[in-house]
Amino acid sequence: MKKYNLVYLSPFIWEMRRNRSHHIVKYLSEYGNVLFIYPRISIISYLKSGFIRLFLSTKIRKLNKNLFLLRIPPLLPFELKYNLFRKTNTLFLSKYVNFYLKKYFNNNLPTVLMITNPYDVDMIGKFNEKLVIYDCSDDISELPLGKTSCAVECEQQLLKKADFVITVSERLKEKKSKFCKDIYLINNGVEFEHFNIVDKNYPVPSDIKQIKKPVIGYFGVIDSLIFDVELMTEVAESYPDYSFVLIGPADRKVKKILSKYRNVFLLNEKDYDILPSYVKHFDILILPHLKNELFQSASPLKLFEYMATGKKIVSTDFFAVKPFSDFIFVAYSKKEFIAYISEALNTKSHDYKKQIETAKLNDWYQKIKQLNEIILSYL
Repeated sequence: MKKYNLVYLSPFIWEMRRNRSHHIVKYLSEYGNVLFIYPRISIISYLKSGFIRLFLSTKIRKLNKNLFLLRIPPLLPFELKYNLFRKTNTLFLSKYVNFYLKKYFNNNLPTVLMITNPYDVDMIGKFNEKLVIYDCSDDISELPLGKTSCAVECEQQLLKKADFVITVSERLKEKKSKFCKDIYLINNGVEFEHFNIVDKNYPVPSDIKQIKKPVIGYFGVIDSLIFDVELMTEVAESYPDYSFVLIGPADRKVKKILSKYRNVFLLNEKDYDILPSYVKHFDILILPHLKNELFQSASPLKLFEYMATGKKIVSTDFFAVKPFSDFIFVAYSKKEFIAYISEALNTKSHDYKKQIETAKLNDWYQKIKQLNEIILSYL
């Protein structure tokens, strides 16, 4: 099988919570060499956030025999405002990455460039790459940063210049298809064996041991852009004797509102490796997401992760969940969502086998095998 060197320009640092980027580079490293590049961060952002400690650590780290993580030095600030700063950063970054690319990888192999952030469109052509891929995981026009003309313009350029585009949802594919050459659906998946907890036993984690049953659980990002805080308050008020455990990074708005409820427990982020031990002790799982345009084009990473657990799921009626309404409680109103929580807890009939089988068909290994086959067809 033909191999290649992949330069992956990530939107996130590796140390962040497990996301699409982690899974893509992990499984693509089984087919070729992968250089995961940390996102551009200005010197001001480095100093404010404390990321300077990351830069002072090892510049390049070998994660497995084919996967390398490359930290980049702090760059000039205000690059979107001053074109000269942007060009200087791009020139420096291209030389910096090429140095490590040539040092650690087989230079006789073709280079593939995968871009996840439209602002990195100016990196095209800087690595003598044979193939450019745009991984479009969000509708950028619906994000706060997408409200600027610069973001939309950069994405328009990227869609035109990329050899092919991959998207996380059919809805996003439809939106972007008129602007690009070729486009494919590679929606988010699941590491099935990790989340398939039906026949596994875990001790109750200490921080939920004293929480009263039943426990209704959620894990993932708790961001007011996509998480329906208003719905969550009504749910908490409707079931004062139920416990609601929410695992994940929550924004200030969510914390301010939900911290008032004694039966809502915000546990912050948990390590990916121990997450199944928490889910094992949840009675049901919920997806209380907003039905806004941003989330309607999304493919929630936790959707198939939830399915793999075999737990009953209650969800709002966003686009990605509707095809699975035969085994997920899909609510079309707040009233129905609240009622479904009680029904899910009390019903004996649940087609969890079909749910688990659906999750298994969406394992990350299969997703990335498909992506690799597409890449090879272009090389």
